[in-house]
Amino acid sequence: MKKKIKILRIISRLAVGGSTYHAIVLTAHQDKEVFDCVLVRGREGETEGSMLEFARQKGLKSICYIPELEREVSLKRDILAFWKLFCLIRREKPDIVDTHQSKAGALGRLAAFLAGTKVTIHTIHGHVFYDFFGKLKSSLIVLVERLLARHSSLLVAVSENVRKEILAFKVGTPEKVITIPYGIELDKYLSIDGHRGDLRRELGLSEEDIVIGNVQRLVPTKGHRYLFRSIQLLKESAPEVRFVIAGDGEMRGELEQLAENLGLKENIYFLGFREDVDNIYADSDALIFPSLTEGAPFAIIEALASARPVVATDVGGISELIDDGKCGFVVPAKDPGALTEALLKLIRDEGLRKSFGENARSKVYPHLSHNRLVKDMEKIYLELVNSNRK
Repeated sequence: MKKKIKILRIISRLAVGGSTYHAIVLTAHQDKEVFDCVLVRGREGETEGSMLEFARQKGLKSICYIPELEREVSLKRDILAFWKLFCLIRREKPDIVDTHQSKAGALGRLAAFLAGTKVTIHTIHGHVFYDFFGKLKSSLIVLVERLLARHSSLLVAVSENVRKEILAFKVGTPEKVITIPYGIELDKYLSIDGHRGDLRRELGLSEEDIVIGNVQRLVPTKGHRYLFRSIQLLKESAPEVRFVIAGDGEMRGELEQLAENLGLKENIYFLGFREDVDNIYADSDALIFPSLTEGAPFAIIEALASARPVVATDVGGISELIDDGKCGFVVPAKDPGALTEALLKLIRDEGLRKSFGENARSKVYPHLSHNRLVKDMEKIYLELVNSNRK
């Protein structure tokens, strides 16, 4: 019997988000006759939510937990997490170490290099190379990523724009950084209208109400402050429009207070983390994503597959997902006026919403299905392992 290819897939934490979904779905659908994969996870923050139950529903049993592996920087815990990863890699002797999210990418690749692993792959779901958290910190992150890239077999960007941005920061080389788009289990979003009305009944909204959905974590890089300024502007022209925000995070309290200060409490519904995101899409007339930085947001792909028009900012790989003026609008980041103008076009024209929705589904399905993702990644794994065995 041919020996299976062993993969250690390391992710910083199973927090609610696209990178976590990506790692779980990829692990769940890999060919079990060819690959033996162990998912290694860290600890989620208090406000991040967890997708551990989703992983278990997908049948993932080989999940290794390292509690010291977490988002926040802590010299003591980071050293301990590194040591545990190093010992795990030495013990398991994987053919491939495949990392996701920044902390796992740094500690996991360093541990793999020192443990003698021949193939290391890091997937870049998005980045903070711009000075969102201060120039010094961002410069340090770029320096570390440049060094780690030299000892990585391959860097995988989730969109072509993200690949270009990575290379612009001189992280990796054109030969070493490739683009492999996300892949999602999209079938359930093709019959989304069967859930129409569930969320509206829950919130006491009628079928005639215009509902704009937002499915994102409540963290600074998602741009909710600009969205709320846009809602304030929109209220002058369309006070009846309601916004439903599905997500949670460190900024929830601040955003709830901002909504109150701006007089928007009646316009915005904070729903927290929701497992029934299909209900959000079903009852949304459009979706909005005001992000400051992104890779290729899963929620946008899900919304498009649900045949819903999307308004989003022109960051990361978003313009690759949305054909501006055909299935939604792509607007500049940090521009509440542009968000408002795009929303008004959709709010005032039901026919435009319908035609955009029809175009939206064909934009992502079946091209961004999980089956394509798994095939793409399996091909990469086999090529790298076979080239290192020669």
